[in-house]
Amino acid sequence: MRSLSRLGLIGDVHGEHVALRHALAFLTSQSLDAIACVGDIADGDGDVDDCCRQLASAAVDTVRGNHDRWLLDGVHRNWPGATQHVEPETRQFLAERPPVHEYRTNRGVVVVGHGVGPDDEAQCHFDTPASEVPALTPLLARPDLRCLIGGHTHRPMVRHFGQVALINPGTLRHTRPQRVAVLDFDAARPQSEPSRGVWQRADPAPQEPAIPVTSPTMLSSHDRIDVAFYRRLDDSQFVLECRGRA
Repeated sequence: MRSLSRLGLIGDVHGEHVALRHALAFLTSQSLDAIACVGDIADGDGDVDDCCRQLASAAVDTVRGNHDRWLLDGVHRNWPGATQHVEPETRQFLAERPPVHEYRTNRGVVVVGHGVGPDDEAQCHFDTPASEVPALTPLLARPDLRCLIGGHTHRPMVRHFGQVALINPGTLRHTRPQRVAVLDFDAARPQSEPSRGVWQRADPAPQEPAIPVTSPTMLSSHDRIDVAFYRRLDDSQFVLECRGRA
């Protein structure tokens, strides 16, 4: 298990090879220890083969999503946008992706999956009761767990279950705002940090509802994680959308 301080996050890709190229260019400029991708590389309008080459070349810690699994199993290929053919190297790359990837930080363990942990079809929205997400139960029972990273819903959020922060970085799919995120596990508490539970949006903020977040009421400010979401506003540029401490 790798130990790290700064982690970049890429949400569901769905063949968006151009957006992925710009996301990787941005994230590799951010002095990160690692970049993680929540999977679902397959099924979209772009070039899945190129996406896999980019992720491999950049050594991104990529987990397998349900759409990647479906491609490998040859199911749901009649769905709109389903990937029909990929190169043998792409098939091998996807087949070798694990369902989860873990990191060690000085705030605790981070588990990256596509849905919730190893369940790549589990959905947890901002208002979903934990009791309705069985995949959460064994994860939240881990005393070392500090952060869960997942995608699947394409909706960015930061939600807390006690000390555990569930973070969804969003998606690169063009049907929604394209976002990435950066987590800093060693960031010092800034002198200008607003009062408890308040997140700061970039000025001017994009004309879209704010990313939903909850306040980590069980944690001191010293134990929190710095989280920043970046949104792609034009053909290439990612700019800060909001940041706070989870």
